[in-house]
Amino acid sequence: MHSRRNGNESGVFGELKDDSNEKIRAKNSCRRCLRQKVVFRTVILAILLWILTMNNFVLIRKFYVGMHYRVAPTASLLGLPSDLSEGAIYKHLPSSVTFPERPGGCVWDVGANNGIWNSNSFYLIHAKNYHAWLFEPDASTFLQLRENYANHPRVKLHNFGLSSKGEITTLRLFPMGFENTIQGNKSNQADKMEFSYDISVQDAAVLCQQQRKAISSGLCDVVSNEETDEKKSYTVLSIDAEGADWKIFRSAHIMGCRWDLVITEGRTDEAGKLGYDLVFEKAYNAIYTYRKNQ
Repeated sequence: MHSRRNGNESGVFGELKDDSNEKIRAKNSCRRCLRQKVVFRTVILAILLWILTMNNFVLIRKFYVGMHYRVAPTASLLGLPSDLSEGAIYKHLPSSVTFPERPGGCVWDVGANNGIWNSNSFYLIHAKNYHAWLFEPDASTFLQLRENYANHPRVKLHNFGLSSKGEITTLRLFPMGFENTIQGNKSNQADKMEFSYDISVQDAAVLCQQQRKAISSGLCDVVSNEETDEKKSYTVLSIDAEGADWKIFRSAHIMGCRWDLVITEGRTDEAGKLGYDLVFEKAYNAIYTYRKNQ
């Protein structure tokens, strides 16, 4: 009896020991799986961070611009700020600048991009009922511009570049599309060039031709005197052409045209020679007015 009991006890203890070893092996196996999962997730996270941060966070920036492209127009319709220009130019014009409160006028936006991001024409078109001539040479960016304004009765779209003469030239493209340029010697872009292709460029004197036709047709008229209902034309020229700004500026004025308000990327003394005064600078923009309006 005693020996049988000892045998049973040793069998029970053996089973318990086996169970304990199994649990230890299972526990170690779980630890190995956990370590493998941690390593795998860390590697995946590192790869994602590398992708997101490569090329100056270009994917994050593209996502933000894409969201802005969809959200900003809807927000403006809901009464939120609709001056999408960089630094909200039109909301910060000094009192010395003649800027009609009544709706109406004309704007030429050279380098209009998608018509929304830092746009110097969006507010004028949507809040001030301006007629607009928008220029964007890049094909893919122009498709976004067309999506916004293809059927707009007061907007004319132009899928070509402007410069000091008509020619076929190379457009260099950069991430985001904001630094695209026809200037071969411009090398201070924040990003690296993605690719390039040839485009048609027209003489910027076409701006003057369009302005004269628009003014003579009364498209740019704004009520300047409430009592007499007197109307005067008011025109705005915005140029953001990544290095080609002053070629466009000179050609636009060579036939004698002048704009009431001119917005360029950066300042120059050349504007003063044509009768313009620099009234203020906002973000990257220099804002000029023609002296007859001072």
